Amino acid sequence: MAPNNIPMGFKFHPSDEELLGYYLLNKFRGSSFKYENVIPEFDLYGQIESWDIWNQFGGNKLEDGEDLYFFTKLKSSSAKNTRMARTIGSGSWKAENS
Repeated sequence: MAPNNIPMGFKFHPSDEELLGYYLLNKFRGSSFKYENVIPEFDLYGQIESWDIWNQFGGNKLEDGEDLYFFTKLKSSSAKNTRMARTIGSGSWKAENS
């Protein structure tokens, strides 16, 4: 799933401000943005394992310090609960900051 409109040698190292104020905001507004395929849409909460997601999106080819980014829809942990699911495949993660 390689992005097709990204120039060769392009490095994607956005700041937190760029991720929220540009990429996420434009995604929310439905606006297009430069290199919009740089952050793929992917259902992280399916039955696929985290290491398969990592391999599918070239995680083993990333340099040290590079990250993978995805747009995904939040999934509620139950119909009556406002808490969001935090599991992928057979694993889960926990928040680092409160």
